[in-house]
Formats: sequence, C-alpha cells, structure tokens
Amino acid sequence: MPDTTTMLDLNELPVHMLLPRLQAREVSARDLAEACIARTEAHEAEIGAWTTFDAAAVRAQADELDAGPLRGLLHGIPVAVKDIIDTADLPTQCGTPIYAGRTPEQDADCVARTRAAGGLVMGKSVTTEFACVGPGKTVNPHSLHAKEVHTPGGSSSGTAAAVAACMVPLGFGTQTAGSVIRPAAFCGVVGFKPTFGVHSLAGVQPLGPTLDTLGWLCRAVEDAEIMRAAQLGEAYKPLDADGPYRIGYCETPDWHSARGAAARAMDTARTAMERAGAKVVPFDLTPPLTHLVEDHKLMMAYEVNRSLADEYRDHADLMTDGLRALIEEGETVSDAAYKKALKAAEAARQEIARLFDEAGIDAILTPSARGEAPEGLSTTGDPVFNRLWTLLKLPCAAVPVLDGPAGLPVGVQLVGKLNRDRELLTVAKFTEQAFC
Repeated sequence: MPDTTTMLDLNELPVHMLLPRLQAREVSARDLAEACIARTEAHEAEIGAWTTFDAAAVRAQADELDAGPLRGLLHGIPVAVKDIIDTADLPTQCGTPIYAGRTPEQDADCVARTRAAGGLVMGKSVTTEFACVGPGKTVNPHSLHAKEVHTPGGSSSGTAAAVAACMVPLGFGTQTAGSVIRPAAFCGVVGFKPTFGVHSLAGVQPLGPTLDTLGWLCRAVEDAEIMRAAQLGEAYKPLDADGPYRIGYCETPDWHSARGAAARAMDTARTAMERAGAKVVPFDLTPPLTHLVEDHKLMMAYEVNRSLADEYRDHADLMTDGLRALIEEGETVSDAAYKKALKAAEAARQEIARLFDEAGIDAILTPSARGEAPEGLSTTGDPVFNRLWTLLKLPCAAVPVLDGPAGLPVGVQLVGKLNRDRELLTVAKFTEQAFC
C-alpha cells in the first residue's frame, strides 16, 4: 500500500498516524492546528459544522502545548466537542435559543480528561436541539456537489461532518437513540458508542438518563481505541485484530425498513469478513428482544418529558414543534408503563447475554442505518436500527463499507458484549482491515 503520510495533508491523517509524530515532536501541535484551521476556514461556510470556532483560541492552545512537556496520549490532537457538552472557555448552547450565549463555569468531565491528556478543543460542533429533534444547519460533506444537500445525521451532526471533512480528526458525540452510529454511517466515518455508564456524563446536558451515552467519531477504528484509553486513563495498546472471530449476522425485526444499499452493505461486509477468516453465522433475536424499539420510544419520551420540564414550562415558544410534541407525548406515558418498559429492558439484557453465549459469537453484525443519508435538512434520519442496541446498553461501532446509488456512504454496525468495549473494537478493526 502507498505511504499515506506522503499523500495526505496533516489534517487528513487519522489520530494513530499523527500521535507518533506529535510525541516525537516531528510535527508541532501548531502545525496540525493550522492544517485543521485552514480546512475549516475553506469549507465551514458550505458545511456548517460549528456553532463556535475561534481560530485564535485554537492557535493559543497549540502554542501552549508546544511550549511545554508532552501532556499525554492526545497531545496536540484537535477534538470537536458537541454543543451539549460543557466547556469553560466556550459557550454551550445545546442547539437551542433558550441557552444562547450560555458559558458554563467548568468543563465537562470528558473535556477535562481530554485536556489533561493533551487534547486541544477545536470548537463546539453543531447538535440538533437538545441532542433530540430540530435539525441544525450542518450539511453532509459528501453531498456538497449533489443537486440536493443531504443530512449528516444527528444528533451529533457537526462532529460527524467535521471529522468527515477533515476539519478535525476526532470529536465527541452522544447517543440516546442513534446519535453517534447514524451520523457516522451517513458521513462515512467510524463511530463508537461505549457500554452505557462506562464514561462519565458529568457536564453533559441530560436527555434520557437511562439511555444517554458518551461516544466519539473518528476516521479509523484504532483512533476510537486511543480515545477510549485516554478517557479511562489507561495505557494505550494497539488493537490486535487478527481473530479468528465468530460473528452473528442479525437483520433485526426492522429489516423490512432497510433500503437496498443497507442490505448490500451487510452482504459486502459479511463476504469481506469471511474472506478475511471470520465465521459469520445467522443470529436471530428471540421474542424478549423483538419489541424493544417501541419500548425505547416510550422510555425516551417519558425521560425527555422529565429532563426538559423546566425548559418546556418557561420557554416552550422557543422550542421546535417536534420537540414540543415529544415532550407532550412523554406526559401521556404513565409511571406504570415506564416501569414495565424498564423491567422488560432488564430482562432483554439478560436474554441478549444468553444469546451471545449460546451462539458463541464475538460480535453482532447489523445495519447502522436504513441506507444513505436522506435528502434535505428537515430530518436527520430514522434511528430504527440503533434504538434496541442503545436500550440494551451494549457497545456499538459504525464502520464504513461502500457508497450507495447516490454516491453517499453506507456502513454497518457491530455490537459487542456488555462492558467488552475493547474486544468490540478489535472486531471493528478486523472488519475495517477486511476492506483493505
């Protein structure tokens, strides 16, 4: 394979290729920052990935890093921060005029950990309204030359677009339904949603407390592992993805809603993985798992109603119709119905663990989205292929596979065992390598 370091600009390199150069001081934090600033200034007007971007502040952070000792695993790496995640030096406005100009007093835990590891906050990336509904301004970078622009997905729309457009190599998202995996799929980047509860959400705007999960988007699976290690304060060890692996092929009960490109991506991934030495076997969901999409919808509406109660009471007029409708739907969900769904979800988690063990599989291969990103910016797409895995609290990774008929990316989703996040990433890297 050609040496990509001689073919790509600094801002186009993935994190795992940048880190050795930054750690050896062969590349300065300022050099990388300038490359990312240049790409952002060249394309931000047409993509709209950022709510707050201050080139002078980025340069100042880079110069401070260059003037001192190596800070940590992410030393010099620019990171996009989704605009529901608190930053003490930049506004956190949650995609709503209700919080216009709001600047928190301190960083969210994940941002503090990023800075402690030497990461550089590139800016605040666009989110849908409260990371829920109400799409923002961001355009899918792959559709800039199409007759009609396409959504980048949501709610982590700005981060996905910024990573795909090489404005930044890495960025934070969050997922309550499909808000990391779906935009990663639509924008053709890697997305990683860890096991629920592994990473702190302190300083992150709550939406669905039993569902909300921190995640990140990047351009290579190895980069997702680097960020995982940095967030946990672990020593980084490159992923060993040699296998062999046994993979469960799962269409889910919602397969009828998949478009042709999604089915082709699944077939392509299966063929590539088998050619690389994996054993891919059918994996069917049993009845305790087949109703989870509806349970997720009920639970999310209930929790959104409670999480945004104050904002709805005081500023309903500043909310979109879609968000008001969801909050009002949540008001109709009884405590008894919510508790019943919670109980069913817990039973389903026990069942999926049993199925993993019974099938002897390392991960599940399943669609990441219905197909290519929809046209227009009125919607961010349907999270139907993400809801059940989010409710199960399992780690998930999105891996790009092919381009669909409109020339937009289509990928697959890999789902791992509870609290086996690194193991899932080894399978994701194996899948990624199967296409090389």
